[in-house]
Amino acid sequence: MASKPFVITRTFDAPRKLVWESMTDAGHLKRWFGPTGQLDYASVDLREGGVFLYGIAAPDGRVMRAKRVFTQIDPPEKFVTIASYCDDAQNVARHPMSPAWPLEMLIATTLTEQAGETHMLLDWRAHNATPEEQATFGASHAMLKQGWDRAFDNLDTHLKTMRA
Repeated sequence: MASKPFVITRTFDAPRKLVWESMTDAGHLKRWFGPTGQLDYASVDLREGGVFLYGIAAPDGRVMRAKRVFTQIDPPEKFVTIASYCDDAQNVARHPMSPAWPLEMLIATTLTEQAGETHMLLDWRAHNATPEEQATFGASHAMLKQGWDRAFDNLDTHLKTMRA
């Protein structure tokens, strides 16, 4: 049985092209991505099969490394990635704080524009997950919402500075 997907939406007062660039360019991502709004490092190879690599400092000082492999790119409307935590060599690794977290997540991001605003739909699903991993993911939706709300607040602030 598959876990229930995690879906979150947000509307940004910015044109879709700028939101797209902020979500797919390493220079932008370094300034807003993640709950803290700052990445230790980021690189993006924006092509199907390309990888977004990044690191986020954990509260204990360790850097959590992660990657997203692009499986679909339709600029400036949609991109789909397979996300996972990874080691220094980019090998898929367990979540450093949740050993039952799925090794892979399928994440689709869709952007639509209307009247100068951009509506974003983020759809996360456990991918190739065991029943235990699916249950862990299913139980994490409230935590994911808190984290993404913080990240999207960071993105909203970043977009405002880009438009100023």
